[in-house]
Amino acid sequence: MEVVASGGAIERQANALIAKKGDEWITAKDTADLARGGNRAAGEIYNETGRYLGRGLSILANSLNPERIIIGGGISLAGELLLNPVKKEFNENTMDVLRNNIEIYLSPLGQDAGVMGAIAMVLNDLVFKYDLVSRHDYL
Repeated sequence: MEVVASGGAIERQANALIAKKGDEWITAKDTADLARGGNRAAGEIYNETGRYLGRGLSILANSLNPERIIIGGGISLAGELLLNPVKKEFNENTMDVLRNNIEIYLSPLGQDAGVMGAIAMVLNDLVFKYDLVSRHDYL
């Protein structure tokens, strides 16, 4: 998924397809801004990324039947630009019985999701000593 539906993938496509000034590198954020401003190539890059991500999430949903899917990381900062094609592709490829019971959200944590999760684990283990995740010795 990282190869086709990530910030790096968006940047690679943008720098290959969109005219730029000199050696300037077009970032995923720049691409989102261009798409919102009406640049067709940038818009298509986000549509394609959303299609790949939506299809991948649909495969996972058909297999695992989650209640909720949360998209995080820097790519989630694109907002509806990414979420709309994700949901469209997800709805087209997810079993009817599951589709209406699974919610897809963008994480409000953006690029900080991984760091916040790591901090939560440390606080859980060292400070609060809560067992949020049950640990069993299966041997």
